[in-house]
Amino acid sequence: PGAPHEFYLWRDGERVLAYAATFDDAPPSLVVVDLSDPAAPVEVGRWSAAQEGLTGRLHSLSVSEDGSRAYLALWNGGFAVLEVDLPRLEVVRDEAGRVDPADVPNVHSAVPLADERYVLLAVELYDCPFGWLVATDIAQPSRPQVVASFRLPENRCGNLPPGAIFSVHNPLVVQDLVFASWYAAGVQVVDFSD
Repeated sequence: PGAPHEFYLWRDGERVLAYAATFDDAPPSLVVVDLSDPAAPVEVGRWSAAQEGLTGRLHSLSVSEDGSRAYLALWNGGFAVLEVDLPRLEVVRDEAGRVDPADVPNVHSAVPLADERYVLLAVELYDCPFGWLVATDIAQPSRPQVVASFRLPENRCGNLPPGAIFSVHNPLVVQDLVFASWYAAGVQVVDFSD
């Protein structure tokens, strides 16, 4: 149902799963399809932000190496962590049943860093101060905390070329380095080891 906007391909040696974000207000926000037999794909899970009481549309996501968690980039709803036990998909809540997504605007991407305690967010904003990179600590996954950020000098908004957009877009994490496409600023490489 719906058209996928972005997807994440996860493999564990036995299964190949596609996690497709619909980037739509109507449910579902996420559909998980088992592609282990490419000639016979099978839906194995679906999830909706609205049905979990979350705001925002699921723009993109990534999945932990062991497949037990998904990291949700909820465009205008911040960042949250999803517990994956297919077919069950549920946002991680605290003991009282609450979830407090990281309050970050226009979350385009959510990608775990080398130490999976931290998840990198790409904030996509087209007007100054433009989008930037944010590192969140998910030691308490029901309540991710912003712990670091990286911005370009252009985020100060002075003397910029007319029409230039200096927002981050797509990050790729390779060990402690983040390679990020950055619209008018090309590709930036940022060290997130500390």
